[in-house]
Amino acid sequence: MVVKTLRKNPNEVRPLPEELSNIMKKAGKPWELYQVGPKNYVRWPNYIKYKDEIYNFPIRKNDVWINTLGRSGTTLMTEMVWQICNNMDFEKGFEKPLIERVPFFEYATFGKKKLLKENENDPKRLETVKHMLTLEWERSEYPETRVYKSHLPLSLLPPELAKEARLIYVVRNPKDMAASAYHFGQMYFDQPPFEQYWDTFERGLIWGTFFEQAKEAWDIRHQENVLFMFYEDIVKDMRSTILKVCKFLGKTYTDSEIDKLTEHMHIDNFRKNASVNKNYFDYDSKEERAKRTLRGNNFIRQGKVDTYKELFTRTTLMTEMVWQICNDMDFEKGFEKPLIERVPYFEYATFRFNEEKKEKLLKENANDPKRLETIKSFLTLEWEKTEYPETRVYKSHLALSLLPPELAKEARVIYVVRNPKDTAVSAYHFGQMFVDQPPFEQYWDIFERGLIWGTFFEHAKEAWDIRHQENVLFVFYEDIVKDMRSTILKVCKFLGKTYTDSEIDKLAEHMHIDNFKKNTSVNGIYFDYDLKEERAKRETRSSNFIRQGKVDAYKELFTSGVEERADKWISIEITLLINNKIK
Repeated sequence: MVVKTLRKNPNEVRPLPEELSNIMKKAGKPWELYQVGPKNYVRWPNYIKYKDEIYNFPIRKNDVWINTLGRSGTTLMTEMVWQICNNMDFEKGFEKPLIERVPFFEYATFGKKKLLKENENDPKRLETVKHMLTLEWERSEYPETRVYKSHLPLSLLPPELAKEARLIYVVRNPKDMAASAYHFGQMYFDQPPFEQYWDTFERGLIWGTFFEQAKEAWDIRHQENVLFMFYEDIVKDMRSTILKVCKFLGKTYTDSEIDKLTEHMHIDNFRKNASVNKNYFDYDSKEERAKRTLRGNNFIRQGKVDTYKELFTRTTLMTEMVWQICNDMDFEKGFEKPLIERVPYFEYATFRFNEEKKEKLLKENANDPKRLETIKSFLTLEWEKTEYPETRVYKSHLALSLLPPELAKEARVIYVVRNPKDTAVSAYHFGQMFVDQPPFEQYWDIFERGLIWGTFFEHAKEAWDIRHQENVLFVFYEDIVKDMRSTILKVCKFLGKTYTDSEIDKLAEHMHIDNFKKNTSVNGIYFDYDLKEERAKRETRSSNFIRQGKVDAYKELFTSGVEERADKWISIEITLLINNKIK
């Protein structure tokens, strides 16, 4: 079908600014790129050539479109949808490559005509190559139900698509997506260090701006013809996903048929399925296939959540690390002097003790000069102190907007954020040292409302908004515990400090959670200096200030109901951040 009269694609095209081109060149990718539309989506010349044809492609109401950014479970969802739409014809699925059954809508625009000559003596391969190199608007025949996959943003596709066709959009944790894309790129060329790759990914120079693209689908997720899905939910419960997609597509199957498709879609079987693995790239030129053989060319990789951790107790952990880095790694002094005295908790003296309790605490410790010195230190309001060290290190749980405005502009700020579910569980256990806690579901309710520590996402957003400032280091707790040594090096660089490899190794060992738990200088912290009666109460409750230091510790307390609520809240809050132009 050839479209004769084309509406003009309203998305303006501009060359990629020189600053961004230079970033790509430094990352070893000196590509010719353009920015398209008001959201500055980055595209290759092939899109520019065919942008009007793409925009005008006729949409049918019974079309099914699978839209994603790359490496987001596209192949998984594509195979699932094709099987559901085709009566679970596994035999035909194995015989005919997925790339022929479900066209990658924009693939033919990349222009790889030399493949026709290379495959002219292999009729079966030639048939597939011809199919995938035919522009969709030039086909003469279509199946009754067309299933397409595309990585283009919805705003660059025909406007009728989001209104009339059945659209399935899959989004994945951007960190996992970037890690998968990084490994994928290694099949073709030498990748830069991952930190440099992440910079190009975050700027939208590889696949397009992640949140802007996802937001286009998120904004229409309530339409009856749209199904918005998270990759993490798919791999967590494949059977439920299949049932959801069947319902969306108006298809009904028996339990045994659903079970069979679930087994078919299992990652171990999927990886062995020659019809879906390797995909378009098995039909590349001999030269490119030979290169990939040397690099490793498995198109279907792990199919796991949190794979970014291969490449990618928050306050106390970071506080001890920073103090050691700023003080020439003086471990001896660190063991002798409590962390609460070395690094003041800025607002602590304002709320922990009233005057009566202060007086009682000082009196209780009058005969212990060393303890008394520490207690006086943390009971003194910071603005009433008469002496300060040359480099002052503070910790605070206050939101940046409640602290001096100069802080975020002039001081060096390290902000650590943790998965809110893990934060809540850790805080729940922490609170049990002092009071009887309610059932966790009830506790989560007040945590989510910001009644315990303040509103989680608003607090984090204030730091996130200034994360690109040179004086700000924004760190994820999960990255700290996954790779302590890399975190130490990052903090050293941020603070302008240089140490030998052996010194870095020594600090990494010092910071290991097993050693950290045993370190009396940091464990117990302020609460070891409480009144005798309060310490006695905690003895019966368990008073270990440093607990597990683990990622995903929340799983011990979260019931499915609480986790579902938590995930919904997190999803909504992240969406609000997107709507507020967090980039």
